[in-house]
Amino acid sequence: MKLLSLHQAPTRQQAMFFRHSWFGAAVVLIAVLGVAAAMIKGYTSEKVPLVALLAVGLGGVLAVLLTTSMLRRAFQPTNWLFALGPDRLWIKYRSYLNSHFPAEDLQIVEFRYDEIESAGLIRRVEKVPGQKGRSTTKYSRHIEIVAHHPFGVELSEALQLERSKKDSTASRIKSQSAHYPVQLKDDKTLRMCVTDIRPGQKTALGELKIHRIAVVAEKRESDDFTKPLKDKQEMEGRIVALVEKGDTASAVHLVRQHFGMGLTEAKQFIDELSAR
Repeated sequence: MKLLSLHQAPTRQQAMFFRHSWFGAAVVLIAVLGVAAAMIKGYTSEKVPLVALLAVGLGGVLAVLLTTSMLRRAFQPTNWLFALGPDRLWIKYRSYLNSHFPAEDLQIVEFRYDEIESAGLIRRVEKVPGQKGRSTTKYSRHIEIVAHHPFGVELSEALQLERSKKDSTASRIKSQSAHYPVQLKDDKTLRMCVTDIRPGQKTALGELKIHRIAVVAEKRESDDFTKPLKDKQEMEGRIVALVEKGDTASAVHLVRQHFGMGLTEAKQFIDELSAR
């Protein structure tokens, strides 16, 4: 196993790349523009008050800026999650949405195929806390890579550093997208979220099988993050798990509901917990 920078990534001639799809962002953008058009039409026909138009308009502008940024980055060469070569696999744990961070940073983990014990698809259903005590159900798909030997602390530390990364070299302030497509389940198991990957997960697993990687049967998992736990350590582990997946909003709701903290206090608690 090796950690590499973007400059050391394989080329299109050396590997088959799997990218995040632009389709979801495009659908959201079209929906936002449709709502904006409906609101403007309602205002001109005096069915929508000016205050409502301005409120929706502000939210619409922010949504358009976000989705257009996602679309733009989806078409950049840095948009890829993993690549399969003749004798090895590359996984880019830096999100394509954080492509403004330095290319010389370590952001790719490389495995030889003989280092991998097995691969398989995991389908997850998660119930997470939302605003005002409500809950949301999220569906995701992951490819799980199991290694023959433990990864060591190097990869774990690299993923933790990525979650706390700040771009000090930027000429202007740029926020970090809380999108972390790669997590460690244990010291020999890595998961990458392939919910929106193109080509799809079936193609990826088929290619791994061609390279003599054992593909295990599909697994289904479910988790209820809204269910309170009496054990404080288990509860904190659940909060960290949400943060590591990039679902900071759900982690904040969970802390506020379980510990009765305010918004600022909850965010500070999560920052301290993640830094341990």
